[in-house]
Amino acid sequence: METRLAENLSVAIGPWKKILDAIIENAVKHHDYILFFTVISSLTGVVLLSRSNYHKHCLYKQSLKFNEKKFSAITQASPVGICMVKKRKIYWTNETLHAMFGYDHEDLLGKSTAMFYADDATYQKIGNELYSAHSTMQPFRSTSKCIKKDGTAFHCSLRSCPLNALDHSEGFIVVIWDITEMLTVEEENIRLKDHIIQNQRMEAIGILSSGIAHDFNNILFPITGYVEILLMDTVQDSKSHMYLMNILKASDRAKKLIGQILSFSRQTQCETTQVLVQHIIRETLALLRETIPATINIVEQIDMNCSPIMADPTQIHQIIMNLCTNAYQAMENTGGTLSVALHETNTDENTFLHYLELQPGRYLQLLISDTGVGMEKEIALKIFEPYFTTKKTGKGTGLGLSVVHGIVKKAGGDIKVISEPGKGASFHIYLPVLELYREARSLSADEENHHMKGKGHILIVDDEEQIVLMEKEFIQRLGYDSTASTSSVKALEIFQANPDAFDLVITDLTMPGLTGNDLALEIEKINPDIPLIICTGSEKKYQKEVMHSANVKELLLKPLKMEELSRLIAKTINERS
Repeated sequence: METRLAENLSVAIGPWKKILDAIIENAVKHHDYILFFTVISSLTGVVLLSRSNYHKHCLYKQSLKFNEKKFSAITQASPVGICMVKKRKIYWTNETLHAMFGYDHEDLLGKSTAMFYADDATYQKIGNELYSAHSTMQPFRSTSKCIKKDGTAFHCSLRSCPLNALDHSEGFIVVIWDITEMLTVEEENIRLKDHIIQNQRMEAIGILSSGIAHDFNNILFPITGYVEILLMDTVQDSKSHMYLMNILKASDRAKKLIGQILSFSRQTQCETTQVLVQHIIRETLALLRETIPATINIVEQIDMNCSPIMADPTQIHQIIMNLCTNAYQAMENTGGTLSVALHETNTDENTFLHYLELQPGRYLQLLISDTGVGMEKEIALKIFEPYFTTKKTGKGTGLGLSVVHGIVKKAGGDIKVISEPGKGASFHIYLPVLELYREARSLSADEENHHMKGKGHILIVDDEEQIVLMEKEFIQRLGYDSTASTSSVKALEIFQANPDAFDLVITDLTMPGLTGNDLALEIEKINPDIPLIICTGSEKKYQKEVMHSANVKELLLKPLKMEELSRLIAKTINERS
């Protein structure tokens, strides 16, 4: 019996059909029906069990194929580059990585990841950081500059993780994200933030400058006024007359300096007039010679017969000062030569029109050049952009050249820079000249300058006692009667007591109690025929508001010339008569 069972079991290694045939044959031959049913029952269970395992195997294979397809779809649709590396060699990549670096699939397989980096030092650095990070089982993160197939550099964020945390020899999956645009946006946000901060600083400077200008002009006004009174009693060719005229010139420069500060800090509207640029250049260079290092030589070639341009003198001074300052700063450490040249030229020549945005005509050409460090072409293209600067923090605001560019363009001219590293820089400025200058100059030369006298009663109002005393003395010298007050409230009471006694009111604008504008409105209610002249130590930003009062004839900025005031007084009183 045991022998037959062993024989029956021995055939179990054959195919299922042969096994069943052998069992049936042996069972019939030996009439062993118990063995037959025992074996058949066992085999039936084995078949059922095998069928169940086979079904599970098929489901597992289907799930595995689905996951592979899903993984492939995710990686190929991913906006970031993905690759698998083993021993820093690439053996799988997605399509995004191909597009990112510009390589085909075949170009990358089996190649070293060194092809992604700008130099070997960066490649080694990333490798050291990668294996150091994974040795502590931490995911690796880093940023680096990478190189495309065509040599273009871009910034990447790198992240990697081992496929098997316990066995790094199986390789890593690496995710590469192009962050160039993100860094550009961040830099732009930083620039805009700095821009806002700079604007806030400029606004604060503007407010401070306005207050300083008001006080400074009020200080200058009695100085210039008393000088003009002394000039009325001084012989013209005397030394005293010369000294007093020098005081007036110095005071006028101080007034223009305040105007320049206001113009720079608050971008005020500037008044244009005929300007001889050659004289401004000479004055500016004389000032610079006292301030720049002795290692810098100034060479000037100025045509003193150049025609004038229509511009604001303060802004022309600003152009020259900014460009010359930049030039000497470029040579501050090494020394060199600062060259300034001025002459007239005609832009009809082809050599000018092909790179200048100018209408054909006659222009002043101002050339300011240095022998300093120079600059790259990429920087030269950006230097006129607001807030762009290559100087260290605290050395510059990035406003100087953008302001120069704006002034030149507003005047109908153009500015270009020519520079190379190590070869200095040359700024070429073109400004249109006035064609009818000679006629205008001859007319102004024929005018006679003198103080105009007259008759009438003038009410003087200013909270600065020195100004009131000076104006009263000057007006009386012109032949007018005057009543003066340092209080606008008291002045209104004086006017209310006898409104027909006065022919003109001269008042300050900014005063405690009643402002000059308020005083004008109150006087208009009492006697609308009385004209007013309002003086202010601040810029003329109030002009439209003040001129709403019909009896305000003029708004003057201190310190005003007394000759101008005498003409305006005579004109105003005569018009009323």
